Amino acid sequence: MFTAGMQTAQFDKLQASVFLCEAFLSDERVFVLNPTVIAVYQMIAPIKPLESRVLRAAISLIQGDFAEALVSLTTLLALLVDRRSRLYQLRAACYLALGNYFYCLQDLKSSHQFDADNHQVHFMRAQVFLAMGQWDSAYQSSLCFAAKAHPDDANLHVVYYNLAILALKLGKSEELGRSYNSKAKQTEERYIQLNNGHSLTPVPEMKKIALAYYENDFNYIEYKQFFKATDDKRDAVTVTGLCVHCGRSDKLSTCSSCTTVQYCSKNCQHNHWSKHKADCHKLKSSRQ
Repeated sequence: MFTAGMQTAQFDKLQASVFLCEAFLSDERVFVLNPTVIAVYQMIAPIKPLESRVLRAAISLIQGDFAEALVSLTTLLALLVDRRSRLYQLRAACYLALGNYFYCLQDLKSSHQFDADNHQVHFMRAQVFLAMGQWDSAYQSSLCFAAKAHPDDANLHVVYYNLAILALKLGKSEELGRSYNSKAKQTEERYIQLNNGHSLTPVPEMKKIALAYYENDFNYIEYKQFFKATDDKRDAVTVTGLCVHCGRSDKLSTCSSCTTVQYCSKNCQHNHWSKHKADCHKLKSSRQ
């Protein structure tokens, strides 16, 4: 009886691993990491190697170990051919978190090639272009996402706040900007309802700027510095990459070991080495 109970519990964990993997591959935001998930991952490793790889990628991503997640996701790209669009998107998220916009955009392009209906690609592109100071591209990507996203999409209100401020930045009419701000507030209220009263934490930078300009809740002059700092740093940045240390785009060279991160000078490479050293080998493996 006791043995049968143990076998049933083990079978349930194996079944649970399949559902956990599917949840992560569908939407990483529904993947909740807890001790039970860790225990399932440890148990299935010798029994279900493919599922264990998926869970390893999920755990690394949720824990913020993006270099490790890159390695796992790169391996999975060769094993889960039918899920390549999603895997490229997840790997792009890792590159975005690491500040490597060049490879992020490459993976987003690949993701879209495998699934043209994956509208989350447009959201991520908008975030990359915002970080790079490519305001027109950020605006167009945000419009593409807003046109295709479900009304209850968790990212929709973030995008409307982006549009509200980008319209202002690009010299569109203030009426258009206010309409986007209104939509942002409506979709955010819906998001909070669907998430038991919880809003996004931390508050997105563009929402702060929108509140400052349209609602007079903050000193708008302070948040204008967001654009000024990015404009000063980008110097007409194109999508060819950025220095991972300072964000400049000119005279880039690539780390000869991992061939992933880029620097604008030897000084930046030297100053960034203490942060990059631990990830260099993992990043090298992820590109092989």
